[in-house]
Amino acid sequence: MKLVFLALVLALGMPAFPEFLGLRKAPGKVGLECRLAPLGTGSTSFSRKGRNMKVELRKLSDIKPYPGNPRHNDQAVDAVAASIKTFGFRQPIVVDEQGEIVVGDTRYKAALKLGLETAPVHVATGLTPDQVKAYRIADNKTGELASWNQDLLLQEILNLQQQNCDLAMTGFSTEELSQLLDTGSPDSHGDPDDIPQPPDKPITQPGELWILGEHRLVCGDAGESDDVDRLLAGAKVAIDSSGQTMPPMFGRFRRSTLMR
Repeated sequence: MKLVFLALVLALGMPAFPEFLGLRKAPGKVGLECRLAPLGTGSTSFSRKGRNMKVELRKLSDIKPYPGNPRHNDQAVDAVAASIKTFGFRQPIVVDEQGEIVVGDTRYKAALKLGLETAPVHVATGLTPDQVKAYRIADNKTGELASWNQDLLLQEILNLQQQNCDLAMTGFSTEELSQLLDTGSPDSHGDPDDIPQPPDKPITQPGELWILGEHRLVCGDAGESDDVDRLLAGAKVAIDSSGQTMPPMFGRFRRSTLMR
């Protein structure tokens, strides 16, 4: 029935069309209202249950950075600028009633870096000076409370990779992406303190010497001078036997691993 009526509305151009779709005029403030200003005015406002959120375009020259900002964000400017360039300016800068930045200092710097003249701004009205300060700190701190589910993150990154997406858009550095993709989820390797049982047939046999770069590793007996001499290969060793070292350090170790 509604489809038939909707067809009649479209055909006849009835003024009741917005109300039929569940939209209401601004004065009524029924439900969720989105008022888009005419093109060129640069202003959009949203409201739910009488609470308005107004976003407007404002010149960057009219936005004042907060000089007491305790957050160091210069290292994040390039990533945020790349995000804005790729996805658009999706989060407004929040300023107080004097035009000073409350939230969005990094977005402000990114906009300057991109050479933008204007940026979307929301003016936080009705807040006390103390609330503004607390909001500024809380916005930064609350972001640190979240953590990654490494398995799900890896799947999301792999899905983007399969779609030939530029992974730099995610904000992860090349090194971070390489580590994530090469090693997978850290959780998949199990407990790092879980020591595996020795194999039934070990690869390394007593008396064997391994060369590890500048280091030498011998599978032998710490009490056998031949094994120690082979390990040291003529190098001098300084041993503290003043009594402060625990006695077991000077005991006889059978078939131990010696390393220089």
